[in-house]
Amino acid sequence: MNHLKGSINNLKTQISNLTKRDDHNETENILEEISDRQFRARNVIINNIPESDCGNDGEQVKNILQTISPEIKYDKFKIFRVGKKVNSLRRPLKVILESREQALNMMRNKRKLIEYDNNIENFGILGEGQTYFFLEN
Repeated sequence: MNHLKGSINNLKTQISNLTKRDDHNETENILEEISDRQFRARNVIINNIPESDCGNDGEQVKNILQTISPEIKYDKFKIFRVGKKVNSLRRPLKVILESREQALNMMRNKRKLIEYDNNIENFGILGEGQTYFFLEN
């Protein structure tokens, strides 16, 4: 009987330890998710920007950023095309800005993209947690 009580107590201890470990892992996962979301909040996707052979995407993005909000200085940003290059398609541009505030400001003023170039049809812009937004001329 003592052996059974000892086994039961041992199992209770193991269950308690597993529960604590699961709580710790869940908390860790939540913190990672929050951190990841904060990082991704700086991202903006711009669609339908023509691809250039000479690689001046950075200049195009800088012009777009200055058109959208000339009062903000966009010195540091990273850009890259998303997806595989296909001659007949325009790949989206992913822009990683310095701060979440810059990305939010860009999203607030996205209608000003029409001023950037009236010849380009169907500009699209997408921010973190946003549904796709089309700007049609």
